[in-house]
Amino acid sequence: MNETSPINRPSERPPESPAAEAADVMVRRSDDSVAGFDAQRIVESLRRETCLGLELAQRIAGEIEDIIRRSALRRVTSSLLRTLIDAKLIEYGLETEYRAHTRLGLPVADLDRLIKQTNHRAAALPLTPEGTSLEIAAAIKREYALLSVFSAPVAEAHLVGDIFIQDLGAVDRPYAIIQSPDVVKRHGFILPNRFAVSRPARHPEVLVAHLVKSSAALQGYVNGAVEWDAVNFSLAPYLEGLTERDLLQVAEALMFELSATAVGRGGLTPVCVMHLDWQAPAYLADRPAIGPGGSFTGKTYADYTSVARCFLWSLLTAYRDGDGQELPLLGIRPVLHVAPEDGGDEWRAFITAVCQTLLKRGNIWFAFDHTPARAFLSRFGLPYETGFADAATDEWCAAAFQVVAINLPRAAYRARPGKVVEIFEELTRLMDIAAQSHLEKRVFLEKLLAQGEDGPLALLAARRGGRPFLRLTRTTHRLCPVGLDDLVQVVTGHRMHESSVAREFGAQVITHLATEAARLTSRHKAHFVLAESHIEGMTERFARMDARFFPQAIVDGSVSEHPATTESYVNGAKLSSSVALPPRQRAQWEGWIQRGHLLNATTDVWLGDQLPTPVQLAELVAGVQADGLATGLMVALEFTVCRACGHVAVGSAPTCPACGAAQVETLAKATNRYSRVAAWSSAAQAERQRRARITADLL
Repeated sequence: MNETSPINRPSERPPESPAAEAADVMVRRSDDSVAGFDAQRIVESLRRETCLGLELAQRIAGEIEDIIRRSALRRVTSSLLRTLIDAKLIEYGLETEYRAHTRLGLPVADLDRLIKQTNHRAAALPLTPEGTSLEIAAAIKREYALLSVFSAPVAEAHLVGDIFIQDLGAVDRPYAIIQSPDVVKRHGFILPNRFAVSRPARHPEVLVAHLVKSSAALQGYVNGAVEWDAVNFSLAPYLEGLTERDLLQVAEALMFELSATAVGRGGLTPVCVMHLDWQAPAYLADRPAIGPGGSFTGKTYADYTSVARCFLWSLLTAYRDGDGQELPLLGIRPVLHVAPEDGGDEWRAFITAVCQTLLKRGNIWFAFDHTPARAFLSRFGLPYETGFADAATDEWCAAAFQVVAINLPRAAYRARPGKVVEIFEELTRLMDIAAQSHLEKRVFLEKLLAQGEDGPLALLAARRGGRPFLRLTRTTHRLCPVGLDDLVQVVTGHRMHESSVAREFGAQVITHLATEAARLTSRHKAHFVLAESHIEGMTERFARMDARFFPQAIVDGSVSEHPATTESYVNGAKLSSSVALPPRQRAQWEGWIQRGHLLNATTDVWLGDQLPTPVQLAELVAGVQADGLATGLMVALEFTVCRACGHVAVGSAPTCPACGAAQVETLAKATNRYSRVAAWSSAAQAERQRRARITADLL
């Protein structure tokens, strides 16, 4: 038999077509299923997601199919296919289509780091699995924000360090919200779509529960603080006739429950701000008081001054006791407002008690309301006349939509040597690009709010008493200058604490920025306000990027090496924290430079291990009040927490003062909140080491 006959010839299989070979490839899809490769799916995806023409979509699909056919892979993922398609879109110069089609996500190494919390950012608590899920979601939302919410020029300005858009991972929510407790007192606790409704509280303990639940609900809709105004006066109508012990129980329940909401956020510590007053604020004093059941009591809030002060003492006692481990209550920030009319022996005794508590627990802020107008503006961020004067107190609600920091030294680095006019022109440009970022997020949030109670911002879009809970006319946009002291040094050759000329130039810059904020408000019909930023890592980011892009800088009108010898800029319109100045002198100079233009601005007093007395601190508060310049005062101390015995001590120590163990960690403030120093960046730790610690002889 012929060896070449079909019987003896080895079996041969006809070559398969490219389509058949590609069909053997299995694709793991994003819905956790597996399907055979089909080029038509690529065509459909391109047509649906990018509106690409049919012919070009088919050409790209064919080229991807050819790549798959020539590869040795028999199992691919949908993310790999999308990456190959994105590369083709870039190859064809289709940048817009690429942005619409790109896949958002994290590398495996980054996910591993987040889940295992390796080299995690500063945090007061370790993150639970819920917390890491929130962090991962935020990372993806950051990419989405830069690709889909903000325009290319705004995204570029953020990426190169002209501006810093805070909380990109929370692009679908406002930054912070403040409201009067009267909103809850009048309407009760209500969740969207009538999912849970509670009638107005008739008893103080029920009202506390409503406030806590409202705070927890709102913290799912904002990424910053939830603030309550005039808490002790607003709750006073519910507290008449209670004994001192009963008042303390109400205060303890309110303090502890508000500080414990971090449990529901997986270790991410949300902040609840409690505004407290010794006198009824002028805008609230003559208002009809709302009492049990949401009914008017027939009195004004000023009539409850005695009860409000008793409750204020109880709140102070509850805060002083701290939690069961005697740690500070990290989830709340009491802000005590000091008005010009505050004074007298009783007030001085109270302020001394506040300072005594502060030296034990920390985290109490003083806000100086030098005028009645300032009292309202410092809380709600808006003038009282802009829709609040004619509204009932149960309608008082305002929100900060976004926070954007502005790199002030960048303006000098871009200008020609000695051209101060160009610096101010560049500052105007930076304000414009920051405002544009605000407007783009505002448009995005407006679309979400327009969906009402069926949308993602249902709670904010809900109606209370027939009126919207959050009105767009009562929203603000915060523009935060950063690095004023560094800008002044570049221009004048001196830091602001070194020269009156330097301080004068700093004041001119702030005045210019305030004028620009007013211009932007008038032009865009949205409220732009200057504010102090508390973004962790932002000051070092600006300094690092300026050193990279501008190795040559202008100093005193001439070109020289970049002057930033430190790893970060000075935040806001403050003097350098490394300068040992008497706190009252620092407050005077910073207040004079800021001219009251910066919302939430504070003079920071960093305490060391040698603490002043409560009387000395009380005298400092009274002195700053009398000067009438500074708008806020933050006195910060540190804590040593022993992981062996659980002892908590004021101050930073290498070993536990109680048991001598070396397993200790330090809690300190990076900007405006406590976190573990060991988790700080190297730049933040270096800044902490440079802080000038205030001792008794400097007060």
